[in-house]
Amino acid sequence: MLIIIVEFALPLFFRNTYPVFSQQPVASPAANWQAAFNEINASRVNVLFLPAQVASPELAAYLATQDIAVVGNAPPQEEIRSKWVATVSSDGLTALQEIWPDLLNGNGGKIVNANLSFADLNYLNVEYQLVGITAGKMQQLKEMVTLLREGQIYPYTLTQ
Repeated sequence: MLIIIVEFALPLFFRNTYPVFSQQPVASPAANWQAAFNEINASRVNVLFLPAQVASPELAAYLATQDIAVVGNAPPQEEIRSKWVATVSSDGLTALQEIWPDLLNGNGGKIVNANLSFADLNYLNVEYQLVGITAGKMQQLKEMVTLLREGQIYPYTLTQ
């Protein structure tokens, strides 16, 4: 199963709990993913994470008709480019190469961290506000990654 997670930007009187998400098997047809998006969009989302594994041209074309900004882990397809605000990726290969000699020698327990990188950065007006990754958001992201690495944030505590 793959999870779509979204960010919100609504007035407080809506009282929705965020993030909202939906799960579907990765191989689900685009129509199932569209239905999943419609379900979570009932809470009015502004930013959607679109995993590369489910980003079919049909789903991308559908999402391009919505008033949302899209972030993904692979460069955007042409159908969704007008809604794209960032591509987020990490370099796990370099981290693996760093620990590979130790693993071959039977030495475990080393902690390495893959660096995050951002590409295809754009700004987009969604729901009467500008959405994008600003310098301030980048700083907050760096701080959050540090807290995650130090074990001060546990990312698997989503509430419904």
